[in-house]
Amino acid sequence: MNYTIAHRLVGYDPDTERVAFQKEIPDNLLRTVLSLVETDKDDSDVFDSYPVTRSAARDILGMIHAEARDLDYFLEGYQRSF
Repeated sequence: MNYTIAHRLVGYDPDTERVAFQKEIPDNLLRTVLSLVETDKDDSDVFDSYPVTRSAARDILGMIHAEARDLDYFLEGYQRSF
């Protein structure tokens, strides 16, 4: 089975810490999204989970055509098989 690393914006409810939103970041927007999020330099695939500031979250949500909500947002990498 082959796979690639994909990324999604995940929003957690600040009261329950449960996932309340998630949407995949299209490959064509990833470079722009990564410019808005501080990631570890040794994580070249951006596979970990990284907090997203409120300002960056609003920008990313606009890019992926999603409504802004009062959540704690993270950029998360995952394996997508094909």
